[in-house]
Amino acid sequence: MIELRPRSSRSTTPLAVLVLAACCGDDGSSPATGSTSTTAAASTTTGDPSTSTGPASSSGADTSSSGPADSTSSSTTSDDTTTGPVIEDPGCPECTVLAVDLMGGRGIFVDADWVYFTDQSGGTVERVAKGGGARELLQANQPQPYGVTATSDHVFWTTFIEGGSVMRSNLPVGPPIALSADDYPRMLQTVGDYVYWCTFDNVEGRVRRVPAAGIGQPPQTLASVGSGIADLEVVGPLVYFSGHEPPVMPGLAPEGNIYVAASDTPTDPADLVQIAVEQAQPWGLAVANGTAFWVNSEGNPNDQPRRVMSVPVDGLVNPTELALDQVSPWGVAADDQYVYWTDFTEVKALLHAGGEPLLLAVQQNTARSIVVDEDQVYWITRDRVLARPKP
Repeated sequence: MIELRPRSSRSTTPLAVLVLAACCGDDGSSPATGSTSTTAAASTTTGDPSTSTGPASSSGADTSSSGPADSTSSSTTSDDTTTGPVIEDPGCPECTVLAVDLMGGRGIFVDADWVYFTDQSGGTVERVAKGGGARELLQANQPQPYGVTATSDHVFWTTFIEGGSVMRSNLPVGPPIALSADDYPRMLQTVGDYVYWCTFDNVEGRVRRVPAAGIGQPPQTLASVGSGIADLEVVGPLVYFSGHEPPVMPGLAPEGNIYVAASDTPTDPADLVQIAVEQAQPWGLAVANGTAFWVNSEGNPNDQPRRVMSVPVDGLVNPTELALDQVSPWGVAADDQYVYWTDFTEVKALLHAGGEPLLLAVQQNTARSIVVDEDQVYWITRDRVLARPKP
């Protein structure tokens, strides 16, 4: 049963005002495939719910593994997906196992041919053909590589540390180049001529962009909120993002909001539009078919934790609770029919209209980021990258 909750009495800017202001921009391109679903969540305030099988550092990194890999990591060579018997996953017989033996898998992105992924604990950025095969090590010895995206010529990633960077390198090989310095840059997306990203620290979360082809150009701050921004998605003239408010008391998980701002001009914090308010620590976010989807975790208010939520992007109705009583929902992806999410050891899907969730995979070792293309669902766990057909 779909349950509607009353909207907060907080004042918000009418969305029509923002749309009118944003539509005059020249960035009308669509987001890259799957780039909005590289949803990752590591809080520098409350800890990362996806690392509950081991401790998490303040930067969201796994500290339960033996340590970072060097440039001679096993990630540099092809694994048994091509040189030996096909690897099966006991929790997903329909899955193709694309990569194994990661130390702390985090971000994932797909294009027409490749699956790109980061190993946050191993310090690597890699890719593998969508049908499986030898893994290609694109970068090693990176400090906490987190989000990842790519174009036909370049791969981009973030280093989720204080004093981190948004990075770029040529494909298939090239030296890493810092496009912009930033504290705790997290998820990112390439749209048109720009790289967009969000930051998540204890003081201020920012949505920023910089020309993808530039070097040394200052970033443009499009929006900023208190505490941290977990995920973002650029859709034409608008950018949607999930933000956390500063916690009421130290040690408490914060509440948060789902925001929308212009994707090509800065928005004053007082003018930010909130299409959903007072959410329980929202993490992953995806936008599809005129609807924003996100997952709530263990935040305040405490009567709506661990749920999959949705709201029309015009924000004129109450958010809908699509799935209740999740374990630790985290990454989100969406297409025109389904919303997909990772829930600690499981991967699930649900029709936009609601109903009974479909279980796509079980026995996953801390499932994290998730993306989709026309036919497949892809996700990354602590130690594997997997793909399976859509429902």
